[in-house]
Parts: sequence; C-alpha cells; structure tokens
Amino acid sequence: MDVEDITDLMLKFKDAIRHSWNTYFAENDSPMSPEIQEAFGYVELGLFQAIVLSPLDADKRAKEYRKHPLSFILVRPIEHLLELPIQFGERESSGNVKWTMPISVVVDNQARIEFFDFFDWRPYGHVDLPLVRARIAALPSKPSEQGALALIEQHNCRFLFVKHGT
Repeated sequence: MDVEDITDLMLKFKDAIRHSWNTYFAENDSPMSPEIQEAFGYVELGLFQAIVLSPLDADKRAKEYRKHPLSFILVRPIEHLLELPIQFGERESSGNVKWTMPISVVVDNQARIEFFDFFDWRPYGHVDLPLVRARIAALPSKPSEQGALALIEQHNCRFLFVKHGT
C-alpha cells in the first residue's frame, strides 16, 4: 500500500477548525442552532479541502468528509508506540453511541483505522478536539472490533494518506 504521512496537514486542519469554532461560532447566542451548525459545516469542509486535500491533489474527495469514515486517511500510532489506547463504540437502538473505557490494542501495519473527524465531548462550547473519531475497518489483534467506532487520543496518532490506485 502506497501511503504518505500527512500528520502535519491534519494537525494544521485541527488547529484551524478549533480556532474557527472557538473564535467565531462558540460565542454565538445559540451555537447549537441548525443555522450555526450548517454554517460551521461549510467552513470546516472548506478548511479540510484547502489544508489537507488540495496539497495532495485530492480535492474531489472533500464531499466524503463527515459523511462516512475516510478509507483514504488512516490513523496509526505515533512512532515507538507499541499499543494504542482505543475506546470502542457501539451504536444503540436509540442512535446514541455507548463507549468503552480505553483498551490498549496492538496496531500493526495490517490494521486499517479510518479517520472520521476530530472530536470533543463538548462540541457546542469552547473545544480543544483532543480525540480522533474513526472506524475500525480491520484490526488483526482484536478482530471482534471490526466495523466498530473508535475514539483515540489525538496525541497518540499519526495520519497516513492512501494514494490513489492502492
């Protein structure tokens, strides 16, 4: 699989959306309103396209962001980290997600953890986005979690772009 490390681009993107939300949207009288959420969604999508995808000549993939996990952006542990603490999530019949406590899991090159977005437990206030939300497409060390949602502390992550045609 031909991949490129895009951790720096992803962290610039995270900083840009965090700053944009905290500076221009969170202080609004009703940050939870559909209008504010929609407006921020456009800003976030534009920043993703400009900061992450444009340098990779992958602009056309922007429409996939936050629609489903991105199979072309993989989450891997930072160098020298042998196990990655992951919270696994299961969607309940109510639509809510029930999260486990973090479990340390071996993540090797056979694992496929697909990026979804940066996450904060308090999305309508001041955010720091300390977590990465993802989907486990394959995890040989814990095959029972294939297809599960995952939360991973961002400081433990690096991001790889799967180049077209691989």
